[in-house]
Amino acid sequence: MNQLRNDTNVKDSRKELASMFEPRILTDADLPQVFELLDKHYTLKNPLRQIFKITEDDVGDRDKERARIKIKDKASFGLFRKDNNQLVRVGFNTIHDRNLDGLKRSDSEIKGHSPGYEKVIRFAKFLEHDIFDLLNTDRFMLMSMGASDPAYARLGLWDLYGLTEKVEDIARQTGCEYMVGTSVSLYSQKIVERSPGFRMIREVKFADYVDPLTGKKPDLELSPIHTNAMVFCKRLSDANKSKL
Repeated sequence: MNQLRNDTNVKDSRKELASMFEPRILTDADLPQVFELLDKHYTLKNPLRQIFKITEDDVGDRDKERARIKIKDKASFGLFRKDNNQLVRVGFNTIHDRNLDGLKRSDSEIKGHSPGYEKVIRFAKFLEHDIFDLLNTDRFMLMSMGASDPAYARLGLWDLYGLTEKVEDIARQTGCEYMVGTSVSLYSQKIVERSPGFRMIREVKFADYVDPLTGKKPDLELSPIHTNAMVFCKRLSDANKSKL
């Protein structure tokens, strides 16, 4: 982290920074690096999992299986260093079609969840279950499950390489009417709020959340920073429908 910042002064030289990395769509060949990045910087460091007190045993190999499933839509991007091909950031995106798969979650395709992990899945479904009806759409691109090596975080790399726009292009080309994103991190929420065209369509405060299965508030480790989850959307098409 310090070496990167001090040696190249990346924050003051966007031109130099732009020459250091290569964005590309993730494939099966990238999975070993994807798994390593998720293990180090996502599995137990995702705010939602910390709030829900998820352990390494709860997760197991689920993130690896989720990654395998998500890249099948060929819309998930990785950012790689040009000098050594090191993967420093990933963003997973999946296409959802009401008529083909409904709002599928890759988690539902992975068997043997622990009780703790089931709580997280129920929360995610609570956030996303009615998006088709809420937006009056049949097809959208869902942005979820992003991870970054902290040495390369908060440098504006995702915006510098126009990766959100690249995902939007894929969404349009594949007939999606909306970009939809879920966020449980204050930092990513601020980024989305600054992104042109995105609006918040749902906010759930962790302190107020009631598990739909038990009818009770779960035992959470509330964060003073990451206090709520949000769902954002951006309309991509001009289809003749009633839109938000």
